[in-house]
Amino acid sequence: MKTQLILRCVLTSTALFLTALAPAAFGQGALTPPGAPAPTMKTLTQVEPRTPISALPYVISSAGSYYLTTNLVSLGGPSNITVAADHVTIDLRGFAIIGAGQFGGNVPAITAPGPQVDLAVLNGSITLWSGEGVSAALTRNSKLEELRVSTIGRSALHIGDGSLVSECMVQSNCSYAVGMPAIWTGNHCAVKACVAQANSGPGISTGAGSVVISCVANNNMNEGILTGDESKVADCSASLNTITGNGPGDGIFVGNGSAVSDCVASSNAYNGIETICGGSVLGCTVRTNMNHGIVVQYGSTVKDCTASSNHFNGIVVSMRSQVVGNTCDGNGNDGIYVGFLGDGNRIDGNSVTANKVAGIDCSGSAADLVIRNSAHDNNVNYSLDLAAGGTENATIFLPPGGNFMNPDPWGNFSY
Repeated sequence: MKTQLILRCVLTSTALFLTALAPAAFGQGALTPPGAPAPTMKTLTQVEPRTPISALPYVISSAGSYYLTTNLVSLGGPSNITVAADHVTIDLRGFAIIGAGQFGGNVPAITAPGPQVDLAVLNGSITLWSGEGVSAALTRNSKLEELRVSTIGRSALHIGDGSLVSECMVQSNCSYAVGMPAIWTGNHCAVKACVAQANSGPGISTGAGSVVISCVANNNMNEGILTGDESKVADCSASLNTITGNGPGDGIFVGNGSAVSDCVASSNAYNGIETICGGSVLGCTVRTNMNHGIVVQYGSTVKDCTASSNHFNGIVVSMRSQVVGNTCDGNGNDGIYVGFLGDGNRIDGNSVTANKVAGIDCSGSAADLVIRNSAHDNNVNYSLDLAAGGTENATIFLPPGGNFMNPDPWGNFSY
């Protein structure tokens, strides 16, 4: 009897245990295996969606992004990259496009012969082409960036209206077409942080309404920096630019209504900085130029500049202009010279010292206002036409020692 009771207990416990396990054992859902696993790796197009360029010649006929896979070398003839589409970016990826030589024909490295828009060429070197490095004069809204261009027969970089050239370096170009600009843009463009040196033409040349900022133009022929009307040049350096043919050899030359500010122009073969009409030269330093330091014409302003050791005059001004708060020292002729037949100028608050002829020379002018200037150690401190309307009241004081009272706050000093 006892054995039967134990057996019943065991059977009952087993039944209860199996009942407790039943939901877990029989509630798992369908056991049909899933389908094949989805791919987890990206396609080559997804990894590098751009189009490679591996040899010359190459024609781009559709919009998109293109890149170099290696240095591209021309074997002569028209073997270059031709862009025949809008909205194209070409990334050189640090590689070089190498031509067959800088002399001979007119073969550019990269050409956009039509009026394309939205072209970008970036990040690499171009050398030894007989034509332009980038020839895209008809393009609009385009960009050239981080390019290094050297030993090109014609212009290094030539881009159309409304475009940007930034962080480019161009050297020893234009040898086959002397006088062509190395960096050459259309109207309403910006040139930023570029270096142009030892080119056989102007270093940087822009059309009207353009901006040139933080650039260096050194040892180029004709001009270092040349702009069209209503343009701005700021924070630039232009030095050792030379004369060839009919080129003037100015450091910086800007068109009508343009502004030059915070620039340095030194040791150029002609003038340091020159404007035409209605311009301004502000906060600039010009020295050791072979002609004049600063030249401005009708209705212009020269303010807070330093002109020293220029071969001829420090500052030359024409009619109806202001020359205010400048320092002119050690120039080979006059510190400030008002040109022949100039009149209506205001010469105010300048310091002129140690100039070899005159500190301020208005002798050939009429009706200028000469006030609050100081002159020292010039051969002649002031050369004024005292019969002219404006200068006849420009009192010149000879200070009687260290303690004196100035009875005329508008007077000029000679000491």
